[in-house]
Amino acid sequence: MIRLDGYHIMVVSKYLLTINDFINIQSVNTKFKDNMLKFHFNPISLNSKTISYFPNIETLNLWSKDDENFGNVIFDDYFGVLNMFKSFFKKKFFQVVVWFTVDCKTVTLNKNNNILFKNVTFTNKDLKRYKNIPLSLNVTSLDIKCYKNSTNLTSINLPSCITSIGRSCFANCIHMQNITIPNSVRSIDEFCFKRLTIPESVTRINNHCFEGCSKLGSISIPQSVQFIGYDCFKTCTSLTKLSIPHLIDTFQFECTFGCQGYHGYKCICGTDVLFGIEISMTVIDINNTHINSDQKLMSLEVPKHITAIMSYCFAYHSDLISITISSNVKSIGVNCFDSCIKLEDVVIPESATSIGNSCLYYCNISCITLPPNITSIGKHCFAYCSKLSEIVIPTKVEYIGENCFEGCEVLSKIEIPKSVTKIGASCFYKCNTLNINDIPIDLRYDELFTANYIDFSA
Repeated sequence: MIRLDGYHIMVVSKYLLTINDFINIQSVNTKFKDNMLKFHFNPISLNSKTISYFPNIETLNLWSKDDENFGNVIFDDYFGVLNMFKSFFKKKFFQVVVWFTVDCKTVTLNKNNNILFKNVTFTNKDLKRYKNIPLSLNVTSLDIKCYKNSTNLTSINLPSCITSIGRSCFANCIHMQNITIPNSVRSIDEFCFKRLTIPESVTRINNHCFEGCSKLGSISIPQSVQFIGYDCFKTCTSLTKLSIPHLIDTFQFECTFGCQGYHGYKCICGTDVLFGIEISMTVIDINNTHINSDQKLMSLEVPKHITAIMSYCFAYHSDLISITISSNVKSIGVNCFDSCIKLEDVVIPESATSIGNSCLYYCNISCITLPPNITSIGKHCFAYCSKLSEIVIPTKVEYIGENCFEGCEVLSKIEIPKSVTKIGASCFYKCNTLNINDIPIDLRYDELFTANYIDFSA
């Protein structure tokens, strides 16, 4: 068993939260009875009663705006003074360290006092007052909406003291072309940019971060990033290249084509000319990634490490002509290529075991080879593929869904194996050239060739 001596118990007690915690720890062992006497700073907030427990402090830490300052008045830009009349108990300290966030004006007002500010934020008011970030004030963060609507701003170099960038900081900076972010930055918040370098120190890019950055042409996300928020690159209309770091294991963004009630993520929706997405080897799902229908993506090869393509992934992409799906993909989600009206070449690997409903609805394919391991073909899967002329159903398929080949007007030949035990209603509705003899006798019924059949006897 490890025993802590008096010095180490003091180190541990720096992380305690209340005065009662300190009192209790001193009662554990007599060698800890002078623990609070060893402190020359207060590790917790104090008041006129609890300060007596720390008689030797020389540095007063103010952890929040509500802390007792013992007459050490802090002037600010909002109320003139901060907590001036909180207590008539006064005490002088060698130094007062302020840990709560203050603006630059507050630091300037207290410049000649023995006060050290640890968290200084540059606000929109400061921007109007100082024009530039004052280096002498050791600014640590950019406040929310700090540069919002700064339409004349074209470039900025952030100083190395900045550690975080607040929400909507550069929102609507429509002429912003170049921003240099220092390695000191740890966090870029929501709704925050042609040219951008994100330092390796960044681990999170939050929701809406680059939303509306119409001039952002390419961005390389460092391998340190573990999280990318939703709507992160929404309406980045000039974005042509995006690389996804290896620590992100699910690439999940929402489709945005009027699928009401559908909830998810939509990180890259509205990027009109996104030609390349570099997906890390650790990404195993492309989840609800809808590349906006206005984009000019014409061909795509899904990387070998992808195992699933989820629902609505490329739906309504009118310019997609061909796609090669990697040999590791096992499932293709519902409506995955729905209404890809120019899609004529689809290579589905043998590894695929399921193809979702409406997967290739209203596509331009004339022929397709289905993988041997699928056991069912979903509803509307090939509906209105008006150039599909023939198809061979794999020998493990047991069920063909409703309306599966509806509207396939030139479908003249289909091979259905003995494994199929049921074909859904309206499966061959509007298949005017199909030879009925291709359908096994025991699976034929009138409703296969009529509009959606409703069984009112059920």
